[in-house]
Amino acid sequence: ISTSSTTQDTVARLLENVPDVLEADLEDRFPITYNESLNSVLNLEIDKYNKLIRLVRTSLKDLSLALRGEIIMSLEIEKTLDSVIRNEVPCGWLKISYQSDYNLSSYVADLHNRIKFFSGWMEEGTPRTFWISAFYFPHSFLTAVLQNYARKVNVPVSQTKFEFQVLNPGDSVPDSATGINGLHLEGAAWDSQKMMLTESPEMSRYSELPPLAMKPTS
Repeated sequence: ISTSSTTQDTVARLLENVPDVLEADLEDRFPITYNESLNSVLNLEIDKYNKLIRLVRTSLKDLSLALRGEIIMSLEIEKTLDSVIRNEVPCGWLKISYQSDYNLSSYVADLHNRIKFFSGWMEEGTPRTFWISAFYFPHSFLTAVLQNYARKVNVPVSQTKFEFQVLNPGDSVPDSATGINGLHLEGAAWDSQKMMLTESPEMSRYSELPPLAMKPTS
């Protein structure tokens, strides 16, 4: 089996796993209003992800065509080819991507999962728990939650803050709070029995933090 044939198979598999752009009339379904700042966050995130997906698809499709000899192997395509062979994310993608340390195959799988989260938001409405790692701009998401609360109780957002509660398995997010998951601890672990931080397991630098409930207060 030639190297070119093997690379073409790899590109084909990557293309199969790249999600489709999120086509939706967001302005009608999730209008940007004064009392719902999360809609603004959703619109921004979808715009960023769609630009990334279009770039990834175009980049891989051009590489596939070049490998088949249907278009000229340009310098940019050669760079993509080198990244695919090394299983690294192309530099051109990273310029408009969220921050990621994954290799190429894991990056595409992660992108697929991120789009699945936002697709669920669009199809089912605003979730009670958010995968915070999926956001390009998690700080904007956190600010939007505080803005919604501030406008509801008529106080300046600068006077608001979060109270955090680590949830046990099976716990639901309180009505007054917003849930988040996808956080990890470095050099520590969470003891669900004692409900406190503890030392990380031996030979393990990172550990998953259970979902959190964030309650805005002023």
